[in-house]
Amino acid sequence: MEFELAPEVGELQLRARDFVEKEVMPHEKGWPLFIDDAPHEVVLSLRSKCREAGLVNIDVPKEYGGLGMSCLAHTVATEEFNKTAIPLFHHWITGGYPPHPAFYDATDYQKERYLWPLVRGEKFWCFGFTEPEVSGSNVREIQTTATRHGDNYILNGHKIFATFADVADFVLYAAYTDKKKDLHGISTFLVDKGTPGVQVEKKFLCFDWTHQPILKLVDCVVPAANLLGEEGEGFYQGMKMFNRMRIQMAVETLGKSERCFDLAVKHAKQRKAFGKRIGEFQAIQWMLADSKIDIETIRWLTYYAAWKADQGKDFRSESAMAKVHGVEAALRVIDRTMQVLGGMGLSVDFPFFRFLGEVRRTKSAEGTLEIMRLIIARGILGREIAH
Repeated sequence: MEFELAPEVGELQLRARDFVEKEVMPHEKGWPLFIDDAPHEVVLSLRSKCREAGLVNIDVPKEYGGLGMSCLAHTVATEEFNKTAIPLFHHWITGGYPPHPAFYDATDYQKERYLWPLVRGEKFWCFGFTEPEVSGSNVREIQTTATRHGDNYILNGHKIFATFADVADFVLYAAYTDKKKDLHGISTFLVDKGTPGVQVEKKFLCFDWTHQPILKLVDCVVPAANLLGEEGEGFYQGMKMFNRMRIQMAVETLGKSERCFDLAVKHAKQRKAFGKRIGEFQAIQWMLADSKIDIETIRWLTYYAAWKADQGKDFRSESAMAKVHGVEAALRVIDRTMQVLGGMGLSVDFPFFRFLGEVRRTKSAEGTLEIMRLIIARGILGREIAH
């Protein structure tokens, strides 16, 4: 068993760390609170530099224009990206979500129109599964429908928490093509920006400083050629995507925890109280020790889940465990760091208030922690008991 990163993965991690420290951190102070207000020219410049540094499309296969590296490689780079307080760095700077795994098996038309522009950084996408009337974790109960009409499908329904759906170049929407088939009746459709029938009813501000759109699909005509895969594959496509995304969510918590820990250690060595550096007090020492334990357990749960994905093994339980522990441990680390810094821990000059919102978002996104625990229990007991 190896506990060291392969040389090429370690080199990538150092390259990502250097990029964040030299190119990104100087922009952190004064970065707008709201994601919608991100400085466009700076974002475009950083995207270009990130691409030049070879830090995009890390785990995209070489035959599709990527670096062809592992899930673990993508994970350690994402760890470095998440040490910055620039919100949703992986969206704004690296160009959005990586290609959906189903894109690699898509039709030539879909690859030409969607996959290749994604890899080249020309298009930006997101997905829409969650609906206002239904728990996001209960995909079976979605109400959106897609009815075949000649060479088109007609989509009707509502979507929520499809982050960036109002600005993305295209959105992958999930809809029922046949409700009688239950989960086997859910399909996914590639819907271009500006398609008639897609309405933004309103946007609301979330705790992580994102504005989330509530979308309404009204007789939205989508070409049959935009059906991703076959009818009835949508739910299972989504699960493959979510399992990998949970690893990346776990590593988001790792990067943020490491940044907070470094700030806490620095402060403990410099700040004085009662004639001593506060790091000499056992209460501070124990907080730092507990945070170090939390960080290392996030790291190895997450790295192991990524390694298992690279081996082609079933990693559902591992990605769920990494996400559950990552979120809960990161919240502890952030809170301890704020306590070590005392009153300064409340200052918006530090990244804590952003990190709290983003980690708290992760607690629900791509499956709540309660659903993650159900997945873990199924791995232990089997679906006939844990259902």
